[in-house]
Order: sequence, then C-alpha cells, then structure tokens
Amino acid sequence: MKKLTTLLVVCALCNCIHAEPAQNVVKKVVQPDGTTLLLTLAGDERLHYYVTSDGYPVLEEHGVYYYAEPTADNLVCTKVPAHAPDTRTTSEQSMLQKPEMMAKRLSQVHTESWQKYPMAVGKPMANLQGTKRGLVILMAFKNLPFVTPNIKQAVENMCNQPGYNYNQALGSVNDYFKDQSNGTFDLQFDVVGPFTAEEDMEFYGNNGGMGKDQNVQLLITEAIDAADADGVDFRQYDWDNDGYVEQIYVLYAGYSESDGAPSSTIWPHESVLQTPRKRDGVRIKTYACSSELTGRTGNTLDGISTMCHEFSHCLGLPDFYDVKSNSSGSVGNYGMNQWSIMASGTRNADGNIPPSFTGYEKAFCGWDTPIELNESTNISHLQPIASGGKCYKIVNPNNPNEYYLLENRNGNTNWDKGLNTDGTGAAVNGLLVYHVTYDENIWAVNEVNASTRTIQRMVPIPADGNLENYYSTIGGYHINPDGLAGDLYPYRTNSGSFNNALTDGTSPAASLNTPNTDGTYLMHKNITDITKNTDGSISFSFSSTTTDITSATAHKNSKNNYYNLKGMFMGTDAEKLPKGIYILNGKKVVIDR
Repeated sequence: MKKLTTLLVVCALCNCIHAEPAQNVVKKVVQPDGTTLLLTLAGDERLHYYVTSDGYPVLEEHGVYYYAEPTADNLVCTKVPAHAPDTRTTSEQSMLQKPEMMAKRLSQVHTESWQKYPMAVGKPMANLQGTKRGLVILMAFKNLPFVTPNIKQAVENMCNQPGYNYNQALGSVNDYFKDQSNGTFDLQFDVVGPFTAEEDMEFYGNNGGMGKDQNVQLLITEAIDAADADGVDFRQYDWDNDGYVEQIYVLYAGYSESDGAPSSTIWPHESVLQTPRKRDGVRIKTYACSSELTGRTGNTLDGISTMCHEFSHCLGLPDFYDVKSNSSGSVGNYGMNQWSIMASGTRNADGNIPPSFTGYEKAFCGWDTPIELNESTNISHLQPIASGGKCYKIVNPNNPNEYYLLENRNGNTNWDKGLNTDGTGAAVNGLLVYHVTYDENIWAVNEVNASTRTIQRMVPIPADGNLENYYSTIGGYHINPDGLAGDLYPYRTNSGSFNNALTDGTSPAASLNTPNTDGTYLMHKNITDITKNTDGSISFSFSSTTTDITSATAHKNSKNNYYNLKGMFMGTDAEKLPKGIYILNGKKVVIDR
C-alpha cells in the first residue's frame, strides 16, 4: 500500500488564486462503518480539504471521507476511509507514514500551478481616485434559487446604501472604500439579475483534484453572457481604458464551501478566466465570486467583508494571511491576523464589520502617506487610524524596503469596532507596530506571510512577544490567551509586568530581517514612553540609538537582557556569556574577562 504524506507536507501545494482563508470549521462526521471522525477544514479555493486531528488530508466523495494522496499534479482520494488515530489498523497507520521526497514533488506542483494561473498582484492600480463603477451579477442555479427576499434590492443596499446596517453592519461596501480613501474613492456598484445558471449547483461546485471547484469558470462565463444579453455595457467597468474590465463580481445562491458547507458548493475567490470574454470592445478576464448566505445553515445574507476583500485584490493588494497554512494543531503564521482586511479581518464581527485599512494599505492605494521618523521627537495624541489618524514609519537605514509602521488601533472606533475584545470584554486600544520587509517578487506571487518562506514580511511586533494564533484547529482551545490585546503597546500582563517600549534592548527587541549599516540585525531606533490616553489617543517618544561601543565593559555580575549583534536574545547573566560584543539596554557593550 502506498504511503501518504502528513499535512505539514501537503501544505506545500497551496494556491496562487486569491481567496478567503478557510473558516476555522471543526466538524464530527460518522463514516459508513459507524466510526466517528473529527475533521477541520483547511486551505482555500485552489487547494482545500479536511484534515484529521493529527493532520492527515482527507477528501470527501459521496458522503465518505477518504485519505488523500498527492500525485504529480493532483490530490486524489485513495478510496481508503479515514479513521481517528485510536481506531486505525496497523496497515492503515503504516500507510500514513511520510514518504521521502514528497515535499519536493509538491513544491513542483505548486510551481506548475502558478505558471498555469499567473495573477497580477502586488502593484497598485493607477489613479484610485474619483467615481468608479463595479458590476455585480446575481446567479441562481437550476436547482437552487436565491432565498433572500428581493435579492437584487438586498445586494444593492449592501453595496451602495449609505449607512447600511443589516446584521449590525456599519455601512455598505461603498461606505467602506470611501472611508478608507478619506472620501476620494467612490466605488458605485451596478447589480444585475438574478439570472439562472444552465446546470445544478453541484455541476459547478463539485471538487476535482486538490479540492478545486471543477466548473466554476463556466458559471462565470454564463453570468457574463446573461448580463450582456440583459444590456450591460461592459466598457464602463474598464477604469483605465486599457481594454480590460477591472473585475466583475458574481454572487451565487446558497452557501460557500469556505464556511464548511458541502463540498458541492463553491469556494469564494478571485481569479482570471482561462479564456477571456470580449464584450462591447473590452475583455473580461478578472472575476471574483462569493455566496449569498453565511454559515452552513439558516438564511442570513453574507456580510460585506468578503466583497471588500475581493475588491481590495482588484486594487492590487495581496493577501496578508498565511496562504500556505494548514498544519495540524495550528493555524499557520500569524500574518496580519484581524488587523487587516487582507487577512482574517474578513471574519471580524462574523464578516459584517471589516477592519480599517492599515496605514500600509492606505499608502499602497495612494490614499495616504506615512510620516517617516528620523529625528528625535515626541508624538502626542495620535488618533485612531480608523478615524483618519496618521501612520508613522521607521526605516532600516541600510534597506529602504524594510521598515516599521506605527498606528493607533482602537476597537471603539468606526470600522475597527469589529476587532475582538480583550480578555475582560473591553475594546482593544493601543499602538500597533508592524514590521514590513518588502520584496517585489514575493508580493507578486502572493506569499507575503507564507509559512513556506523563511520570514513573515508583514507582521505585528507584538508587545507580549506572542505570535501564536488564537486557537488550535482542533478543539478550539486558546494558545494565545491575550490575542489582539497582546499585540498592542502599552501592554500589561496579569502578573503585572509592563511593556511600553520597543528598542534594541527590549523584549521583543527592535530587530531586523536584513542587516543595518553596522552589520547588526537591530533597528537602533527607539520607541519609548508609549502611553494610552483617556480619550483613546496614543502618545510616544522616538529617538535614534547610538551604535558606538560604550567605553565601559559590562559588569560580569550584571543581570539584564543581552542580545547578540543579530538581535538574538542571549541571556540575562553576563557571567554565563562568552566573550564578545552584545547589545544591552540599547547600547553595545563588551564582555571581556
């Protein structure tokens, strides 16, 4: 019997199509032999499947969950029913041992898939100012109509209505982008349909190899043809007159597979048509789609976050979550988590209140410019980014593509009201410092925070030093109990320790991914005296750190945090450290006995 790889290897097969990450769906299933199996949904549109509690990939066929095996260019069912670890036979367990060279094979599959489906991402669209038009096409299925009463009006409201408040939303998609752009980008939507697809839902949504929906692009082309027959002029959706529509959006009836609905449903995503359609003298190539309803049961209309996320891809933004996270007992790299619409912020308030654009995202779109800090200064009463507050920037002197961004995030303010509360139920509020290490090539392939890369390239420097995700994928228990609150400065633990600074000598330290001018991996710039004011604003002090070696050597019995010149923590007791040069309290010191 062939041996199968664990999920840690399978995750190398991840996508290049932009999509929402899987909802952290855990479900118990009963196999035909009567045994029960606990499964977690993993992946996104290009590669998705369930995993067992110990991390083996599983695909479903006709209600039976089978172990999955990667081949040269696919992920296929083995026809061996999956079982929980404690009910497996000896031969079954033997089959599940990881084979040699599997990681290399899967990496090759990913490379081939990227070459087959290249995407334009990582560079902003030009001139994101003024009024632009977007097209939303409503598509029911032959066997599945929309259940939302007056679906066209409901979606028009969700897209365009000022102050839209369905299910506690804080505004429409138009409101969201208008607010992020400080009123300069007015995205108006035309909603057409509903039309009915030629086939049943299962025809378009059934999964092929790798869990990918087999015929979803046929649904998109049918939607284009139906809208064209209805009189839509596609020229008005070509924003820059380059002969290509920027994006069309198809909203289909029913649920989405990313929420744990059956594998016959469609997974929301953005992609390109393999064969672009030409209508009214322009080509339609880029599309996005998502479901009418949220969850797996009930008739609740999906929130605005999915559409905001997919249209943000249209603006050129990549994903800032770990697009290759699927490992057992973990949810992958932290990424930008709930702080970004391009990460798990799409899930804030059950998808109804997407987070404010970060300072990076606003600058990317040309809607704001971070203020670079060079000279020592005091910043007083920095307002929340969600209410128009500024973003500050601290740059590695030796690499302009590596920098910190600083902004006030306040869960009481506008679009950030959907952020998770702290452990006491209070809204989070503090200074978010996140570390950007830009690489054009990595942005272009949408792997900014991919776990297959050596570093995360846009990620908070958390005040509590904890970049673990909130829950394990199995069981839902906390592995980062302070969550978002622990990302922000100032920060106080339950034990009373306090962190209101980020310097070369703090923990976490002001470290770098590429060397500074002196060869160290430290920023040599200090953020200190971080204070949360009673009105929710933030104040802090900024200064540069000297890189000269202090004239005094470290006392061998001194106890502080010592770091090497690469920024790695080495210990607190100078007596136990070897001879050398260290960073202590932001200065270089020599230990020389």
